[in-house]
Amino acid sequence: MKDKKLRILFITNLDLGQPDGELVTFVNLANALTKRGHEVLFLSPLPRGIKLIPPKKCLFVPRISLRYIRYFTFTFLLPFYLLYALFSFRPNVIIYRGYDAVPYLFAYLFSKIFNIPICHNYGGIPQRRFPIRWSVRILLDYLHWLAQKNSYLIVDHSNSDEVERVAIKEKFPLSRLASFEGPALDPKIFYPIDMKKARSKLGLPLQTYILFFSATEAGTCNYNLKIMLFALKKIIQKCPDSLLIIAGEIHPRYKKSFLKLVDEEGLTEKALITGYLSQESLNLYINASDVCLLPIIREHLERNKISGATKLWEYFGCARPVVKSDLEECWTYNWFKDISLIVPPDDEESLAQALIQLYGNPSLRKELGEKAYRWVLENHTWDKRAEKIERFLKWLLKDRK
Repeated sequence: MKDKKLRILFITNLDLGQPDGELVTFVNLANALTKRGHEVLFLSPLPRGIKLIPPKKCLFVPRISLRYIRYFTFTFLLPFYLLYALFSFRPNVIIYRGYDAVPYLFAYLFSKIFNIPICHNYGGIPQRRFPIRWSVRILLDYLHWLAQKNSYLIVDHSNSDEVERVAIKEKFPLSRLASFEGPALDPKIFYPIDMKKARSKLGLPLQTYILFFSATEAGTCNYNLKIMLFALKKIIQKCPDSLLIIAGEIHPRYKKSFLKLVDEEGLTEKALITGYLSQESLNLYINASDVCLLPIIREHLERNKISGATKLWEYFGCARPVVKSDLEECWTYNWFKDISLIVPPDDEESLAQALIQLYGNPSLRKELGEKAYRWVLENHTWDKRAEKIERFLKWLLKDRK
């Protein structure tokens, strides 16, 4: 298997038109393995406008774009498209990412019928999550868990020690598990650019103190948007020429109330929401900023014990200083304490003081940005991650013989 190229079928129920950290990670993995010379077919729902660059070979499952039946049309058509992909592409490995039970059960069933190993690419700690609302859902989630136990697992955004502990508890064979701590970075997409050049291209003023946050619609609920506004008001007292830029999409459930708060606080001219940005434009905005923000809510930190995010790696890849929320009990805390300024979650006063500290200390901003850049390049690039996953995939093919 040493020199054999893989034929990998990537399957997800996530929408390329509504990218979040989960989907970005999955697409980047597919592209990284493609760059290493492997053949990849990406099977996903037909998107409403592609906002990520998928692999060259894609197969989109059509669906009706109505809120309550969109999921059911994709699920109903998925088996037919799976069969077509298996016969036409003839993969020797399947990798699936997504949390819904039925699509994964279809992928798992066909992997057994065609004798193809399947890997569940999982973000976070994989555990049984049985709802108590209705019995059919319980049954589906139980079958999902059983199928997962009989698959291979590629886990990211997690603590390897904690993943191993859960695997032992759930009696999952450790030999079929590949665990990676945190996401990864593509330094060809996110890289440092001179701040003046970036601001010139975007038409942003050179003297303004710019605070930046990268938003995704799906992940809005994990971040405290209000605290950024309250911190911005305090910063304006020290630095009147300040600007908060929120790049990307805010979930409609939160956007209306957020815009209302912006208006009530008199910050209409001081807060800019760009809407969706391409990765190229996002790279420019990150490089144009003085400080990048990651204000994670306490509930998310306590629940997941993780304070890293795909956007954080993008900030680091552009060598920008970061102020982020964290708790000492999070396993990522020791990663970031020397390469960013850490503040307690949901604490507007601490966030404001950290931003004021960085405003008055350009050398500290530069030092933090350079440290973070070196750290992410040394430890968390997609080239290195793809090489390790490639070894794991080749091993599991050999293991099955």
